[in-house]
Amino acid sequence: MYFEVKGKEYKLNFGVKFVVEMDKTMIVSEHGVEFGMGTVWAKDKLTFGSFETLADVIRCAILDRKFTQDDIINELDKHTNLLELFNEIEGELKNSQAVQTVEAKLEALEMEENRRKAVKKHTSK
Repeated sequence: MYFEVKGKEYKLNFGVKFVVEMDKTMIVSEHGVEFGMGTVWAKDKLTFGSFETLADVIRCAILDRKFTQDDIINELDKHTNLLELFNEIEGELKNSQAVQTVEAKLEALEMEENRRKAVKKHTSK
């Protein structure tokens, strides 16, 4: 997939470097520990039509040149079919092996946490 910025087309890459960049963009701090949750949050926010997140995703997916969020937002204003763009980006994220890996690890952690809660609840009776 490609996205045009300032008259030039750039390939969007949704691999490991993209995930790292997204994690730097969206950080959660809990109990003094920071967690990069960029791709997980991005997918949810895109579902709700967040243009800020769309710009972040595109910015982080352009690996050969750094643009500001404003650069990307200015280009979004010129785009003729934003709904189609949202759908394309969501499809790219869904098919990304790196994003799938993050989601699988998160799902495994959630399942383990739920198992622990169930065991704790059962043993405290």
